[in-house]
Amino acid sequence: MTAFENINIPASTSYIGIDAFHYCSALESINVAADNEDYSSVSGVLYNFDKTKLIQFPSSKTGASFVVPSSVEIIADNAFFLNDILTSITISEGVTIIGDSAFAFVSNLTSIILPDSVGSIGDGLFMNCTSLTEVTIPDFITIIPEYTFNNCRSLTTVVYSDDLTEIKDFAFSNCDSLETISLPDTLTTINSYAFNDCTALNSVTIPNSVTSIYSNAFNDCTSLTVINCEVASQPSEWATDWNPDSIPVVWGYTAD
Repeated sequence: MTAFENINIPASTSYIGIDAFHYCSALESINVAADNEDYSSVSGVLYNFDKTKLIQFPSSKTGASFVVPSSVEIIADNAFFLNDILTSITISEGVTIIGDSAFAFVSNLTSIILPDSVGSIGDGLFMNCTSLTEVTIPDFITIIPEYTFNNCRSLTTVVYSDDLTEIKDFAFSNCDSLETISLPDTLTTINSYAFNDCTALNSVTIPNSVTSIYSNAFNDCTSLTVINCEVASQPSEWATDWNPDSIPVVWGYTAD
């Protein structure tokens, strides 16, 4: 489905399915009839009736920047999926939930700040945002979900909670501009392929708090010449292939 540029939703429409406009790459505007009792639209963007949920920002809607209205509390799964025009998105305080892949494949997005009101983010949130260089994640987010930054090839800076506890599978996979990552001493789990193919990563210190690291967590980190681990020796709960390329490890590391 790539031919539709404008879609008009009549008053009789009471349900729009998940991903109804998925891969509608030419879509510029979604317009809802004023007397529809379940949905609404503003400037071609689709919301629920009371505008507390942003459902779909069209993939080819014009304009390089967008400010999420202050009424919005939820940004739906795939809400901005595949938009290649936006470079800047401002999320207003009051947004509490951001769904799976909400900003995935927004290929020209360069930076974004998630406000402190956000308490939940879905998997693959910024997947394939290939121009994204910097992200700030609010303190209430203590787990980085699967594929959050997968293939964010320009990403250099991520600011996240000092209370981070877990990095899920493929969270930073293919972030090949990421040179350093700071892991807080609240972190307990690094999952499989979390830093897979982070070819620019040249410095990492794994804190004493980490009790589990799963398979291939640091696979193909070709610039990483040493991994500093604060624990004295490898814990039994770490996978035997957490470091598949046998990068030298300094056990019992302490910072100068």
